[in-house]
Amino acid sequence: MALEIERKFVVKIDGPAVLKQADKSIPIIQAYLKVTDDEELRIRKKGPKYIVTSKQGKGLVRKEEEREVTAAEGKKLLASAPKQFQVIKKVRFEFGRWELDVFQTPRLPAGIGIAEIELKSKTEKMPPVPKGITIIKEVTEDKRFKNKNIAKTKRFPSP
Repeated sequence: MALEIERKFVVKIDGPAVLKQADKSIPIIQAYLKVTDDEELRIRKKGPKYIVTSKQGKGLVRKEEEREVTAAEGKKLLASAPKQFQVIKKVRFEFGRWELDVFQTPRLPAGIGIAEIELKSKTEKMPPVPKGITIIKEVTEDKRFKNKNIAKTKRFPSP
Protein backbone atom coordinates (compact mmCIF):
# COMPACT_ATOMS: atom_id res chain seq x y z
CA MET A 1 0.00 0.00 0.00
CA ALA A 2 1.46 3.36 -1.04
CA LEU A 3 1.19 6.70 0.74
CA GLU A 4 -0.81 9.46 -0.94
CA ILE A 5 0.03 13.05 0.03
CA GLU A 6 -2.71 15.16 -1.53
CA ARG A 7 -3.99 18.72 -1.08
CA LYS A 8 -7.49 19.55 -2.28
CA PHE A 9 -9.07 22.92 -3.20
CA VAL A 10 -12.37 24.42 -4.30
CA VAL A 11 -11.45 26.54 -7.33
CA LYS A 12 -12.94 29.04 -9.76
CA ILE A 13 -12.41 28.27 -13.45
CA ASP A 14 -12.12 31.37 -15.64
CA GLY A 15 -14.24 30.04 -18.50
CA PRO A 16 -14.35 26.98 -20.78
CA ALA A 17 -11.20 28.04 -22.66
CA VAL A 18 -9.17 27.11 -19.56
CA LEU A 19 -10.31 23.49 -19.83
CA LYS A 20 -9.17 23.33 -23.46
CA GLN A 21 -5.61 24.03 -22.26
CA ALA A 22 -5.48 20.82 -20.20
CA ASP A 23 -2.91 18.18 -21.12
CA LYS A 24 -5.78 15.67 -21.23
CA SER A 25 -9.31 15.07 -20.02
CA ILE A 26 -10.77 11.80 -18.80
CA PRO A 27 -14.43 10.98 -18.05
CA ILE A 28 -14.82 9.26 -14.66
CA ILE A 29 -17.70 7.32 -13.14
CA GLN A 30 -17.17 6.15 -9.57
CA ALA A 31 -19.15 4.35 -6.93
CA TYR A 32 -18.39 3.50 -3.33
CA LEU A 33 -18.54 -0.10 -2.18
CA LYS A 34 -17.62 0.47 1.47
CA VAL A 35 -17.20 3.66 3.50
CA THR A 36 -16.22 4.20 7.13
CA ASP A 37 -14.83 7.26 8.86
CA ASP A 38 -11.24 6.46 7.90
CA GLU A 39 -11.57 3.88 5.12
CA GLU A 40 -13.10 3.74 1.67
CA LEU A 41 -13.34 1.19 -1.08
CA ARG A 42 -14.45 2.39 -4.51
CA ILE A 43 -14.76 1.26 -8.10
CA ARG A 44 -13.93 3.80 -10.75
CA LYS A 45 -14.34 3.70 -14.52
CA LYS A 46 -11.60 6.05 -15.70
CA GLY A 47 -11.78 6.31 -19.46
CA PRO A 48 -11.86 2.68 -20.67
CA LYS A 49 -10.23 1.26 -17.49
CA TYR A 50 -11.87 -0.02 -14.30
CA ILE A 51 -9.88 0.53 -11.11
CA VAL A 52 -10.64 -0.62 -7.56
CA THR A 53 -9.13 1.70 -4.95
CA SER A 54 -8.78 1.26 -1.22
CA LYS A 55 -7.89 4.33 0.88
CA GLN A 56 -7.21 4.42 4.58
CA GLY A 57 -6.66 7.38 6.87
CA LYS A 58 -7.74 11.01 6.98
CA GLY A 59 -6.42 14.38 5.86
CA LEU A 60 -3.25 15.16 3.95
CA VAL A 61 -1.55 11.75 4.12
CA ARG A 62 -3.44 8.50 3.50
CA LYS A 63 -2.64 4.95 2.47
CA GLU A 64 -3.83 4.05 -1.01
CA GLU A 65 -3.89 0.83 -3.01
CA GLU A 66 -5.18 0.55 -6.58
CA ARG A 67 -5.67 -2.39 -8.88
CA GLU A 68 -7.11 -2.59 -12.35
CA VAL A 69 -9.91 -5.10 -12.94
CA THR A 70 -11.53 -6.41 -16.12
CA ALA A 71 -14.40 -4.49 -17.69
CA ALA A 72 -16.80 -7.32 -16.79
CA GLU A 73 -15.73 -7.24 -13.12
CA GLY A 74 -15.78 -3.42 -13.08
CA LYS A 75 -19.32 -3.24 -14.49
CA LYS A 76 -20.48 -5.83 -11.95
CA LEU A 77 -18.92 -3.86 -9.07
CA LEU A 78 -20.46 -0.58 -10.29
CA ALA A 79 -23.88 -2.25 -10.44
CA SER A 80 -23.45 -3.73 -6.95
CA ALA A 81 -22.65 -0.43 -5.20
CA PRO A 82 -24.96 0.27 -2.25
CA LYS A 83 -27.83 2.57 -3.24
CA GLN A 84 -27.26 4.90 -0.26
CA PHE A 85 -24.30 6.30 -2.24
CA GLN A 86 -24.82 8.40 -5.34
CA VAL A 87 -22.72 7.42 -8.34
CA ILE A 88 -20.36 10.32 -9.04
CA LYS A 89 -19.78 11.41 -12.63
CA LYS A 90 -17.08 13.92 -13.46
CA VAL A 91 -14.49 14.88 -16.03
CA ARG A 92 -10.91 15.11 -14.82
CA PHE A 93 -8.70 17.66 -16.54
CA GLU A 94 -4.96 17.17 -16.08
CA PHE A 95 -2.62 20.18 -16.03
CA GLY A 96 0.82 18.71 -15.32
CA ARG A 97 0.64 17.47 -11.73
CA TRP A 98 -2.62 19.32 -11.06
CA GLU A 99 -5.93 17.50 -11.52
CA LEU A 100 -9.16 19.48 -11.88
CA ASP A 101 -12.48 17.69 -11.48
CA VAL A 102 -15.61 19.19 -13.02
CA PHE A 103 -18.55 17.30 -11.56
CA GLN A 104 -21.65 16.37 -13.54
CA THR A 105 -23.35 14.35 -10.75
CA PRO A 106 -23.87 15.98 -8.35
CA ARG A 107 -23.49 19.28 -10.14
CA LEU A 108 -21.34 22.11 -8.92
CA PRO A 109 -22.20 25.70 -9.86
CA ALA A 110 -20.87 26.67 -13.29
CA GLY A 111 -17.23 27.72 -13.18
CA ILE A 112 -16.47 25.87 -9.94
CA GLY A 113 -14.34 22.73 -9.65
CA ILE A 114 -12.27 20.70 -7.24
CA ALA A 115 -8.50 20.75 -7.85
CA GLU A 116 -6.02 18.33 -6.33
CA ILE A 117 -2.27 18.15 -6.26
CA GLU A 118 -0.29 15.10 -5.13
CA LEU A 119 2.92 16.07 -3.37
CA LYS A 120 6.11 14.08 -2.95
CA SER A 121 6.38 15.05 0.74
CA LYS A 122 4.38 16.98 3.35
CA THR A 123 6.89 19.83 3.10
CA GLU A 124 7.13 20.06 -0.71
CA LYS A 125 6.25 23.49 -2.03
CA MET A 126 3.15 23.39 -4.25
CA PRO A 127 3.72 23.99 -7.97
CA PRO A 128 1.92 27.05 -9.36
CA VAL A 129 -1.82 26.73 -9.96
CA PRO A 130 -2.59 26.47 -13.69
CA LYS A 131 -3.37 29.76 -15.42
CA GLY A 132 -7.09 30.55 -15.39
CA ILE A 133 -7.76 28.61 -12.17
CA THR A 134 -8.11 30.51 -8.88
CA ILE A 135 -8.12 28.86 -5.48
CA ILE A 136 -11.22 29.79 -3.46
CA LYS A 137 -10.56 27.62 -0.42
CA GLU A 138 -8.36 24.72 0.65
CA VAL A 139 -10.53 21.75 1.71
CA THR A 140 -7.87 19.07 2.33
CA GLU A 141 -8.93 18.62 5.96
CA ASP A 142 -12.65 19.34 5.38
CA LYS A 143 -14.32 15.92 5.30
CA ARG A 144 -17.46 17.41 3.67
CA PHE A 145 -15.48 17.69 0.40
CA LYS A 146 -14.30 14.07 0.29
CA ASN A 147 -15.91 12.26 -2.65
CA LYS A 148 -17.11 9.50 -0.30
CA ASN A 149 -19.10 12.05 1.73
CA ILE A 150 -20.42 13.82 -1.34
CA ALA A 151 -21.64 10.42 -2.58
CA LYS A 152 -23.38 9.86 0.80
CA THR A 153 -25.04 13.28 1.06
CA LYS A 154 -25.73 13.46 -2.71
CA ARG A 155 -24.86 17.18 -2.81
CA PHE A 156 -21.92 19.55 -2.60
CA PRO A 157 -21.36 21.59 0.55
CA SER A 158 -20.93 25.36 0.35
CA PRO A 159 -17.25 26.37 0.41
